[in-house]
Amino acid sequence: MNARGILAAVVVAVLVAFPRGAQSQEVNLATLNEGSPNRVHVRTGAEYGLVAGLGYSRVLPFLDRVILLGGDLTAPWAGFDGGDYQVRASALVPIVDGQRWKLAGIVAPTLRATRNDAGRMISLGVDAGAVGGYYAPGWFAAGELGFDWRSPRTSPPATSTAGSPSRARATAGMATPGATSASAC
Repeated sequence: MNARGILAAVVVAVLVAFPRGAQSQEVNLATLNEGSPNRVHVRTGAEYGLVAGLGYSRVLPFLDRVILLGGDLTAPWAGFDGGDYQVRASALVPIVDGQRWKLAGIVAPTLRATRNDAGRMISLGVDAGAVGGYYAPGWFAAGELGFDWRSPRTSPPATSTAGSPSRARATAGMATPGATSASAC
């Protein structure tokens, strides 16, 4: 068994061994104040290839509210390449915190890098967005809208447009009654 197979087996074993502490979403605005202030998340997805990410966040008191500060590292899953990665620091700040309706703003400075035969590219940018929705006991319906601005620096030569908006995203999730939480993107 190769290293990737061993890593996959370890991840599956950990997820099976600790199902009560696991949730299928990184942030539920209704439960931000509940449980441990420390949160670790693992994520997979497709972004020009299969990627995996590992992150940490902490809930901190701020004035009469709480904020969620975090960071994560994302890299290709199919074949590890130390020159292809994304590092993010993030801050989630609740804006509207009603009984059922909630809204939060997100800001995340992001560093991306990739290396291939054509050259080495490094990009510094900022993700900004908002997440909000209706949160009832046992279920919720929420949406997220964001904007990713990046100012790429390539070496050599610089061929991309600096300061161009790169994408907008929208996601939605819904928890099912009786489950800790579930979400779909």
